[in-house]
Amino acid sequence: MNEPQRSQTSSVSLSTSALLGPIGVLPRPLASRACAWPTVPPYLRPQPRTPDPVNTTGSSHPSLTSERARTLLRRLRDLNLVAGPVALTRDACVSIAGCLSLDGPAEAGVRYLLRHVDGRERTLEIGWNDAGLVVSILGPGRDDRRDLRVPVGCDPDGRACVPAIGARVRPDSNNPRELEHFLRRVVRAVA
Repeated sequence: MNEPQRSQTSSVSLSTSALLGPIGVLPRPLASRACAWPTVPPYLRPQPRTPDPVNTTGSSHPSLTSERARTLLRRLRDLNLVAGPVALTRDACVSIAGCLSLDGPAEAGVRYLLRHVDGRERTLEIGWNDAGLVVSILGPGRDDRRDLRVPVGCDPDGRACVPAIGARVRPDSNNPRELEHFLRRVVRAVA
């Protein structure tokens, strides 16, 4: 007896009892639009991103300038970080044992000594070219070299962002903790 009441229009009225009246009105789908999506204007449709030849990070922010990259390399050199263990995997870690290139220009690259728990030593080299950050790990032998090249962009706050390794830092930062955090991300990415 308490059946849904149908009106003469294209909607359905629902009722819990004849005494309460309709609770809500639900529009019926029209036959012509049952499976079709509404037309979206072209300016609202997602457009495929075309690579920007100047901005290689794929972000909407500009690439890091060479001057700011040199500033970052100088800060990393002057930091001369000696830090405890940097976890590489669940069972492996290295320690950052200081900067090896304190006397050289930062533009030629910044080198840090990395010590593994078993006593092996490797050299971390951080450089810059127009494409972005160039990071290398050098082992005792010639065949023990790993290179990583990653684009570097700038966020709206002016920080250097390296999305490939999940790192960002203000190139002109004097904060040792911020620079150490960036350096640890670099070590984890390449070591």
